[in-house]
Amino acid sequence: MSDELIIIKEKDRIFIKSLDEEIFRSRISRFLQSGYSLVGKVEILNHGLCKAQLKKNNPDL
Repeated sequence: MSDELIIIKEKDRIFIKSLDEEIFRSRISRFLQSGYSLVGKVEILNHGLCKAQLKKNNPDL
């Protein structure tokens, strides 16, 4: 069974990948409510992989 959700944190950035769009969108929503913003657009590839990059709005606070 493959991973349903992969989250990688690097400094003030978060990279999210998932094959489950519902879980993916739920997690994106949580990060947006926690002070992150999307960098670019959410990508949904032909084979169903969802990808997004988020950045902390005020990393020094």
